[in-house]
Amino acid sequence: MSSSGPSVNSEVNSVSKSRTKISDEAFERVATGLVEALERGTEAWPLPAPPMSDPDFPPIPPTSPHRLFEEGLGILSIDRGMFDRHLNTVVDLIVPHRMNLSDDPFEIHQKWLSRRMGDVADRLLFHIATDWLAQAFDPHAPNTDRWWLSIALLNGLATVPYGQPVHQGYHLVESIALAERPGTWHTQPDAGPQHMDWNAHAVVPRMSSTVVAHERGVDAARWVLERLEDGDLDRRLLLLEWIRLLLERKPLIEPLGLKDLLLRRASDPVGEVANKVTLCLAKAIEAD
Repeated sequence: MSSSGPSVNSEVNSVSKSRTKISDEAFERVATGLVEALERGTEAWPLPAPPMSDPDFPPIPPTSPHRLFEEGLGILSIDRGMFDRHLNTVVDLIVPHRMNLSDDPFEIHQKWLSRRMGDVADRLLFHIATDWLAQAFDPHAPNTDRWWLSIALLNGLATVPYGQPVHQGYHLVESIALAERPGTWHTQPDAGPQHMDWNAHAVVPRMSSTVVAHERGVDAARWVLERLEDGDLDRRLLLLEWIRLLLERKPLIEPLGLKDLLLRRASDPVGEVANKVTLCLAKAIEAD
């Protein structure tokens, strides 16, 4: 009989314990962060209506923010498999380069991950918001219960003008304006003279021209943008970051009222916000 058996079992147990410890710690952080984000995200009540719904099952809005908190925590607790899948994705993204690809990042980087659990939890919350929004925009069976959760969670996570709220948040608000599942459309900014692929004589429609604003999706996206505009300094700065990115989507500029937002924020009492507006002007003028 091979003598390696106990050693292998010991290694497996060590990996399992490391994964369980990180997973439990992350889950606790995410559960707390979820409730806090939903509390912030439902300060403006009621929430906007879902852009998509099944005509045979009319959407039933949540009766109160507290009811939404309970539902969100319930889904998180029941679908632990979804949570662990997202955790694996986040860990693979943020752990330092592994010399040996067979190494388990949970075991090798357990202490490193524990020290960065705040970042892990933030990323997980955006993954969950993305997952719920994708279910809300399922073209065959739109889940309106997930809609209320995802729109409130996005609003509650949009707190600072850097990190995940900028690019992940922008991606979600764009998805809402299009009423499309996140990642299911393929667009890119229009090429200009500053880009290597620019062709002044091109007549082939560029990818971004295929973007089509969704009327009810736009209403919901504007609701989110207005919440940021009415928010504190960090929220208003985040709004300008989103506008800068949204200006790359010409079909969304007018429906979302981006130029009106820029005009109002140009008069912001805080100079830092007004200065950010200037970074958007060139693209806004180009869109005319």
